[in-house]
Amino acid sequence: MIGMFLLISCRGDDEIGLSGVRFQMNICKCLLVNSLSKTSEAPYSVVITVSDGKRQIWKDKVLSVEDLKTQLLYFKPGDYYVQKLLVKDEEDELIYIAPVFSSDFSKFVDITLPLKFTVKNNENAIVSIDVLPFELTSSLESYGYNSLGFRIIEAFKFALCVKSALNKWPIRSHVKIFGKYQDPNKKDRVLLDEDLSAGVWMIPVSNIYHKFEIHAESHGYLPQVVTKTFTELKDYVPVSRAFSMYTPLSIYLPKKVRK
Repeated sequence: MIGMFLLISCRGDDEIGLSGVRFQMNICKCLLVNSLSKTSEAPYSVVITVSDGKRQIWKDKVLSVEDLKTQLLYFKPGDYYVQKLLVKDEEDELIYIAPVFSSDFSKFVDITLPLKFTVKNNENAIVSIDVLPFELTSSLESYGYNSLGFRIIEAFKFALCVKSALNKWPIRSHVKIFGKYQDPNKKDRVLLDEDLSAGVWMIPVSNIYHKFEIHAESHGYLPQVVTKTFTELKDYVPVSRAFSMYTPLSIYLPKKVRK
């Protein structure tokens, strides 16, 4: 994890009745698709929209990352919602996005938008937000859009293939993958629950999960369960766009014995 804390707090005599907010934004460094991203660029500014539930307090407000370290910004006590958060580089190009709940990429983070936070009188608030890299071949809709320290979350796609244990050939199967947290108080999440054709599939995962439980089954075969850590799955990531140099994670299903 790499932390970068953006402090929006402190009070002066001319801000009586206002309280500060500390935004702790979590940058999730990952590649969710086999495409280019600009995650190597340093965050330069953020575009943020905040409402109080009735009206927008900030609409596409642009704040520089540098200014956020020293600038004093205040909110009146009450409930607020972060509705939009984009992170841009020095060239004003989009590099990170906070995903919206139920969007395609929301399952790769713990915190999604809209995010409610409460400002109390004489008490600073801390707001933590996860942001994912903007993939150059992805649409904004993937993150839930129609048109600030950082937690570094890594993600990638690994190669998976379900095979017959008898002849080692790929077979059609149903695969269900659970993301398991290291924290026992957090409930497992279903990351994949699909019928897969015979072949190699690229499955996205992120390191917000400690382990991944992969269930594979196919008609006429005995089901199998394989458990891998995030680090172990890195061994099955293609090293080239041509996919000529990689070994998929192979799950072998034994044939059912007829009685």
